[in-house]
Amino acid sequence: MIRVQVHLNEDEDSWLEERARQQGTTKSALIREGIEILKVQDASETEHLLKLIGMADYDPDGPTDGSVNHDRYLTQWEDERNLLPG
Repeated sequence: MIRVQVHLNEDEDSWLEERARQQGTTKSALIREGIEILKVQDASETEHLLKLIGMADYDPDGPTDGSVNHDRYLTQWEDERNLLPG
């Protein structure tokens, strides 16, 4: 592992210390866990963008304002997809 120095304010350090104690782990382990959560979140955002591209491929007569209203269309597409059986 690579050693990294992190600067935290007192509240952050106190919270991290307490959380580590409660979970029986180290502050370093919690920081690594937080990084993994952010990595998954980034991957999820990328996946959503790829789904948006797929939506346009799926429906060539789809909306032409996707660059402006992409969040609305993606949410609508996911909602419709979740209603499908299977």
